[in-house]
This record gives sequence, structure tokens and C-alpha cells, in this order.
Amino acid sequence: MKKENRPINIGLTDILFRFQWTWSMVASVLHRVSGIALIFVIPIFIYGLQESLNSQESFDALKISLTHPILKFVIWVSLSFLVYHFIAGIKHLIMDLGFGETKAGGKIGAKITLISSTICIIALAYYIS
Repeated sequence: MKKENRPINIGLTDILFRFQWTWSMVASVLHRVSGIALIFVIPIFIYGLQESLNSQESFDALKISLTHPILKFVIWVSLSFLVYHFIAGIKHLIMDLGFGETKAGGKIGAKITLISSTICIIALAYYIS
């Protein structure tokens, strides 16, 4: 077997620094990362909802704690994951309908996903602050 035909081992550093990242690749990786992050974030949001519905006192305590700047930042990051995952999911649903299945269509869809989610995340930061 010639050296050129042998399989190569691709490590994380090769993926990060050796290969050229395309729009579709970035959108796909971010969609997966945001999905994994939501696994941990959604139970926390559900717990906060439960605490806010327990009593008036627990609602007031939660309302006061949500004014802390660090907690606001954590909520913004968590909602950013949700916004990006939602927009990328809509892109996948549109592709399932048969639109944008070509390489050029995937590139355009990835750019639209990244740009629209960035705009929504910036708007979310303005709204939370």
C-alpha cells in the first residue's frame, strides 16, 4: 500500500486549524453545540418556571435574582443557544421540503441562518439589558 493511499488520523487540532471551514460546516457545528447546550439549559429554565409558579414570594425572589448582571448574561447565552437552534432547525425543515439541497443552496441557507440568528441574538441582548 502506497503512503498516499493510507488513511490518515484526523485529530481535533487538524479539524480546527488545518481544514478550511465553510459556512455550512460552521452552521452545522453550531447547531449541534447549541443542541447539546440546550440539554443542560432547558431543565434549569423549567425549574425557574416551577419556582415562579409556586407562590408570590418565590416569584418575587426569582424576579429579584434575575436582575443580577451575571445571571442576565447566563440567561442571554442560554437563550442565544435556543434562538440559534430554532433558526437552524427551521433551515433543516425547509431543506426537508426540497429547497436548498444543492451545495450552493446549502451555502446560502447557512449564511442566512448565521446572519439571521446573529441579528436575533443581538436584539435579544438589547431586550435583556
